[in-house]
Amino acid sequence: MAAIAWATGHTVAELSGGSAVAERVQSAARATHGADMQQMREVLLHYLELDAYLDDQGIPAA
Repeated sequence: MAAIAWATGHTVAELSGGSAVAERVQSAARATHGADMQQMREVLLHYLELDAYLDDQGIPAA
C-alpha cells in the first residue's frame, strides 16, 4: 500500500480511509488570491498525515 500511496501522491491513511488525523484536526485559514478552502484543508491534512506516519515509523523530523 505504501508503494501505491507514493506513486499516486497520497498517504497510506488517505488511501485506507483510516485517518485519525482528519478526525482530530481543526483549522482556520484565510483564503487569498482565489484559493479554495477545501483544497487548502486537503493539503494541510496530507502533510499532517505524512508527519503522523513518519512518527509512527520512528523517523525523526530533523
